[in-house]
Amino acid sequence: MVRNPRKYIIEEFGYWHCNARSFDDVRSERLAELGLTRNPADTLDPSHFLVPQTHELETRTNADFAEITAGF
Repeated sequence: MVRNPRKYIIEEFGYWHCNARSFDDVRSERLAELGLTRNPADTLDPSHFLVPQTHELETRTNADFAEITAGF
């Protein structure tokens, strides 16, 4: 059993953890090696979670979804 699974996930897999307190137990040097920082904004701000769809694509997607849910 791992005593501190949050620390283990960060140090061993290089995964950024959603709980900011998880970084308190990880050395700054290790975070730098992994390309991580303690500040979530440094990771999240340059990210693109959703890109707006064109009206045409959204209309087609909705039509396809309606067809699928209707059972073809």
